[in-house]
Amino acid sequence: MVTLGLAQIRPHIASVRENLELIENTLEQAAGRGIDVLVLPELVNSGYAFKSKEEVAASAETVGQGAASALFKDWSRVGRLIVAGICERIEDRFYNSAVAFAKGEHITTYRKIH
Repeated sequence: MVTLGLAQIRPHIASVRENLELIENTLEQAAGRGIDVLVLPELVNSGYAFKSKEEVAASAETVGQGAASALFKDWSRVGRLIVAGICERIEDRFYNSAVAFAKGEHITTYRKIH
């Protein structure tokens, strides 16, 4: 049997440090409850409403290289799957992306384009 968890947390706008703490606490709770597949909210690393491109830039991360990605990799290492919405940076462009990690690796990304 696979246990699915849907985390309903409210990220703080443009506060990466606080959001990383929220993510880490959520991952710990999910692990304690035996969750195998965890889905986190859209833009969980950054919050949702930005006032400027500078706020977006300060919150965005490159998939597989940022602090949120590191948490996702670590949590997924032991046979778990995580899907999370993040503010993604690719060079000088930013995306509202959904990323998936399993077995400690990034496995796919979906970028909203509308």
